[in-house]
Amino acid sequence: EGYLFRRLAQGDVTVHFYNQTPSAAPQKAPAFQGQAATNMTMICQVEGEGLRAYIGEQLVGVAAPVDSLYFLTISSEATGTLRFETEDGTPLTAEQPISYIADAHHGTLKTPIILKPDDNRPYKIIENDHVVIIKNGEKYDIVGKKLK
Repeated sequence: EGYLFRRLAQGDVTVHFYNQTPSAAPQKAPAFQGQAATNMTMICQVEGEGLRAYIGEQLVGVAAPVDSLYFLTISSEATGTLRFETEDGTPLTAEQPISYIADAHHGTLKTPIILKPDDNRPYKIIENDHVVIIKNGEKYDIVGKKLK
């Protein structure tokens, strides 16, 4: 935060700032500083703790929660689809893939981008008395043959 005051006359001035609880501990800023000349921003809601954004393997953004939202600044010289993770490495996905575009903004306070855990692990179901394995939305039999 920064403020600039210009005084045009002598005398006392009282300045009132927004209400802040004196006992509230200051929030620690995430340890990431982008070195790119361009950035984009997102307002997100995350299922999990912490938020990290990547393009490929390059870390391009980190955010901590403010109330229930994450205000993410993504800084990159590279282009590509963004990949998201929580602090513990759990992959997160949005409803639609999001690509890095300089000066773009995604999400609002009323409609943030929802990032949910991405669980592509295979699971088994019983269908017509046979075991069927579901992986990435595709069905396979027990020996790995793709079913129609």
